[in-house]
Amino acid sequence: MNPPLGALTAPSRTAIIQPMNPAFVRALVAMASVVLLVAATAPSETGPSIDRSDYRIGYSADGNQHDPDDIAASAMAMAFVGAAGLPDRLVHFDYSNHLGDSSVKHEKLMTQSVRGAAERWKIPAEVLFDDQAQLDAAIASIARQINASSEANRFYLIAAGPMEVVWRGIDASDPAKRPFCTVISHSKWNDSHGDTPLMRHKWVDVARSGVKTIHITDQNKNLSTDRAEWSWLDDASHPDWRWLHSRAQYKKLFDVSDAGMMWFVITGRGDQSGDSAKVRELFTSHELGAANRK
Repeated sequence: MNPPLGALTAPSRTAIIQPMNPAFVRALVAMASVVLLVAATAPSETGPSIDRSDYRIGYSADGNQHDPDDIAASAMAMAFVGAAGLPDRLVHFDYSNHLGDSSVKHEKLMTQSVRGAAERWKIPAEVLFDDQAQLDAAIASIARQINASSEANRFYLIAAGPMEVVWRGIDASDPAKRPFCTVISHSKWNDSHGDTPLMRHKWVDVARSGVKTIHITDQNKNLSTDRAEWSWLDDASHPDWRWLHSRAQYKKLFDVSDAGMMWFVITGRGDQSGDSAKVRELFTSHELGAANRK
């Protein structure tokens, strides 16, 4: 039985402190120094939080008619993937997907942007499809990526243009695999656009197809802004950044709004507020832009 509180004898209340062995003290000091050194020098990833779990990304853009924003946004979206160290996650990229009415000039600019960004940020050429020349192959590629999907390896398909090509790719896929594909949009214009007989399907049709859908905040607020906000890209010491800056010369504003959907995906489907400051942080902190690669 334990004695009642306060019943301890005086000797039991007295702490006897023995001097520590000098060799033991020196060992403790040495161990503490090593711990502090490791903590100070251990590598850590700074900048935006990037999702590195198992998933794949597809992207379908127009840019060949109407608003030329995709000329810059497509290149920027690829740069996000490359700068984050995820070029292997981008498994499909089709462009110039405005069917039935196309500007040859805009087609050429889109090809320059997409192919140029792929070369700079190490995106494999075999995942790129020009919908004006490779429509069937683009549709087959989307279907193939959906069919390769699973609960453990989801396919995120970014709809950065009218929905027709996206819908055709889904329609060609295995219905049993569609629940493992998530289609993402941000633009009401893209959702409902169809001004030619070849573009009959809209966002509502995509939503009914069996895939999952996410409609995020319109990205124009933070990613279609005054050019001065992006002047840091025009840096002669980073030629790839400077090239990226040059792709946005076709509008008064620096408009890479569609790339906000790529930002949303690679940051874990949580950040719908990508902006110039965050992009700069990504590019500088990860140091994986082509200008910094050996």
